[in-house]
Amino acid sequence: MHEAEKYLKENKPGHLYVRYRGEKRRLFITESNYIGMISKRRRHYGYPFSDWEGIDKVYFPDSETDRNRKVVKKYITEASKATFINDFIRHCLQADTEKSPYQNGISTGNRIDGKIISLASIAKTSPNDAKMFEEAMKKRIQFSSPRFRFRGYDGSFEVTVNKRGEATGYFSMEYQGCGNGYYYLLINDQNFIGYDID
Repeated sequence: MHEAEKYLKENKPGHLYVRYRGEKRRLFITESNYIGMISKRRRHYGYPFSDWEGIDKVYFPDSETDRNRKVVKKYITEASKATFINDFIRHCLQADTEKSPYQNGISTGNRIDGKIISLASIAKTSPNDAKMFEEAMKKRIQFSSPRFRFRGYDGSFEVTVNKRGEATGYFSMEYQGCGNGYYYLLINDQNFIGYDID
């Protein structure tokens, strides 16, 4: 049995990317063991597949452990670029790559773990607020911006300062007119990284 066929039968219903006759294609299997290949330029329609010899390569998905390791390494790498320090940066720098971002206390464990939003991209939409945010971080003073439109959400900045005088920067993308959305923490001088979804 081909390794791709074995994987599909062990993970049904599901799909798997392969290189088939020089092109990257997607195989799928149904609950009833029907194996097919998605047609070119289609997303949901396919045809029966049995030409296992035509497969040059199998793109097995990363395991959860591999994914966690990559994401945690991203937090460590980005935090190492920071010219400031706070509890979040410390936790990132001391993170254990054998644990998830949630287990390391650097995320609440959600689908924006490791997602980056740059300060420069936000500044294109709201340059004045971005400039005031940067100044507040440099001077280590409390700051809250008004809401502004960003990628279809209400964006806002915040800077908090702890008793040791360390500043932490936040960026929120909330649904218009409510307090729920996506929350990021400043991980270095240029980037925010995913932390929480509410």
